[in-house]
Amino acid sequence: MWWQLLQACGGPTIADGTPIGTPSADTGSSTGSTPGQLSPVVSASENVEAVLHVSWEAPEGSRSRVEVTLADGGERVTASVDGPHPDLVLIGLPANEPLSIRAVSDTPDGQLRSAPIAVQLTPPADLPRLVVDRSEPGAEASAGWLLATITTDFGAQDNRSWIVIWDLESGQPAWWWALAPGHVSVTPSLGATPGTIVWDDYDLGVPALTATAFRAALDGSRVEVSPLPLGHHAVAEAAPGQLTWCARDTVPGALPNTWITADRVYTAPADATGAPTELVGLRDAVYGGTYTPACEHPALPLPYDGHFPVFEWSHLNSLVRVGSDWWLFLRWTDTMVRVDGATGEVLWRMGGPDSDFTAPDGSPLWDGAEHSFVSHPHLSDAWETGFVAFDNGDHATPKVSSLVVFDVDQAARTVRQRLRFPDPQGRYVGILGDARRLPGGHVLGSWSVLGELDEITLDGEEVWRAHTVPAKAVGRVIHLPELPGWAP
Repeated sequence: MWWQLLQACGGPTIADGTPIGTPSADTGSSTGSTPGQLSPVVSASENVEAVLHVSWEAPEGSRSRVEVTLADGGERVTASVDGPHPDLVLIGLPANEPLSIRAVSDTPDGQLRSAPIAVQLTPPADLPRLVVDRSEPGAEASAGWLLATITTDFGAQDNRSWIVIWDLESGQPAWWWALAPGHVSVTPSLGATPGTIVWDDYDLGVPALTATAFRAALDGSRVEVSPLPLGHHAVAEAAPGQLTWCARDTVPGALPNTWITADRVYTAPADATGAPTELVGLRDAVYGGTYTPACEHPALPLPYDGHFPVFEWSHLNSLVRVGSDWWLFLRWTDTMVRVDGATGEVLWRMGGPDSDFTAPDGSPLWDGAEHSFVSHPHLSDAWETGFVAFDNGDHATPKVSSLVVFDVDQAARTVRQRLRFPDPQGRYVGILGDARRLPGGHVLGSWSVLGELDEITLDGEEVWRAHTVPAKAVGRVIHLPELPGWAP
């Protein structure tokens, strides 16, 4: 399959550099050979090369596990399984490090163990690792894993992009998926089925964005591909097998030989058994078919889908599930829109020229692009009483990007800024970026093309910071405290 070919630049090896599953002169064999020991077979997943399978024959009544010794002497142990045919999956092993794995079976007659098997995962040479610059006590990002998109040369036709999960303790890639050259992904998310992730894939060489959704099981057992007609920026799986995504809405403009796009949101079965259904069309539902540019960005002429000039009214860049509804962020008007997930009805607008919300003191959230509560941000995390965002700061004074946290009172229709953490070096980033809540309440932010990550407390204290080596663009990020298959 074509996506398997994209994974071929790297892979797992045993001690002497021989590919996993091939007999090794150093270990005797990848299955072991000592009498009385278990003889496991180690193999790479068919779809995701960084995922290893360990299987063996065990006596009846056995309870089995795999023990992994890391380069620093630490140990990870899989959850145990019962039965004579254990087949255990190792997800999230750090790459570029010597590892030792051992099969263990507790039998009615005692414990059996295999000889240790030395393995090493080798990622693509240009897939960056993380280097931690600061880690204070209590930092949540000092442990676990981090799911992200990363791009070597954002916007370039020959850029390389990956979906990656980094091991946060070692900083090494621990799971990766290579996109085709010239393709890019923006927003990975957790699938509706536990143990799965979903991401978008765009071919930058096609004038009209050609979007595809990938849905992958973390254990590498399946990777499913779905078309996203007119898709851009974000896709999410609201229910198993049901996709929702941002879509273009290109229609003739009011002036001759011009076109406008104000975005739509579509839903469809992931298996493409049904045609996409429009949940909401923003041109009519939000703007009523008329529009006054809020800043210079909607006036920029763009080529799209064979048309020129095309003018963007909204630049929908964020699609966040809150309860059964969707919160959409319209970048050029600094407006959050809540849409009923069943009917597509616009329930309220937050910010922008037609805001239903104010600050707690009654002052407006938006009084022109230079006086807005946020300035053209990106976000992927919201809840009923608040949201976090990467505020790019396009119209801010000074022009500095920030991580921001807001409290939202929907009953009172008020929004209060709880935290604004500007880039420590006063820099501005014009594209992408992200902010996410961590389980303990801190905020993890991605500084986009700077290739830097930050964890801050709600008091504005920086407790963890890292950067990619080499420095490459990091898109949306999700902290994963655990991965499937490991014992607590």
